[in-house]
Amino acid sequence: MDTPEKFDLFFALRDDIHNYFGYAEDWHIIPMADHRSYLWSIDGGYVNYHEDFQPAEKLTEIQTDRIYSRDDSSGIYRGEEYTMIRVYIRGGYALKIFDNKMEKPGI
Repeated sequence: MDTPEKFDLFFALRDDIHNYFGYAEDWHIIPMADHRSYLWSIDGGYVNYHEDFQPAEKLTEIQTDRIYSRDDSSGIYRGEEYTMIRVYIRGGYALKIFDNKMEKPGI
């Protein structure tokens, strides 16, 4: 595959992922991060996640990101199998993709 074909494939796949979630880019492109292997939960305006598979009461290194909502959306884009959450991180934003089977309330 030559370089122009790689560009075409990259943009087509990115658009397919955005379409799956019903997400539309606005004035800037936000990077995506793969968190499909993480346990996760939504707690108010935050998403908590952890890569370890211990019982929730034993988790010690839970990561928390603030969900970045706007007037036009909550920042949470649920698909049938996956959820994409737009979060604020130090210095910018990210689109984190989680597996719905890994959602565990209370993490």
